Amino acid sequence: MTHSIKKILTLILVFILTVSVYPATAAAAERNAAAFPEGTYVIVSALGKNKVLTVEKSSKEKRARLILSTNKNTKFQTFKVKSAGKGLYTITCTGSSMNVDVQGGSSADWARIQQFTPNSAKAQKWTIRSCGSGWYNIC
Repeated sequence: MTHSIKKILTLILVFILTVSVYPATAAAAERNAAAFPEGTYVIVSALGKNKVLTVEKSSKEKRARLILSTNKNTKFQTFKVKSAGKGLYTITCTGSSMNVDVQGGSSADWARIQQFTPNSAKAQKWTIRSCGSGWYNIC
C-alpha cells in the first residue's frame, strides 16, 4: 500500500513540476542561447495547456500564493525569467514585480510557493531544465 501511494505522489509531483514555458513575446521566441533564454513567459502546466501559473487573486501583496488556474492572459500570469548566474534564475511576476519564492526558504516536502519582495535568498533562485519537446522542469 505504501509503495502505491509513493508512486502516485511521485506521478503527481512530476505533473506539477513539468511545465511548458513559452515566450509572451515574439522577440523572446527568436532568441536562441545555450542557457535558458531570459524573457517574459507564460508558465503552462503539463496538466493542461490552458492551466498556467498564476498569482492568486491577482494580488500585489507579498506572500500571495502561486496557483494553477485557467489562462486569462493577465499580467499576473506572465513572468520574467532572468539569469541569476551559475545556472540559476529568478522568476518575477510582471503584474506585481515580486519574485517566485519558497516560503521561509523551506526545503520540506509540500513547501508553499508564493511571491515575495525580490532579494538575494536561495528561496528565489530556480533551475530550469529541458525535458525535451518544449517542456521544462522548474526546480
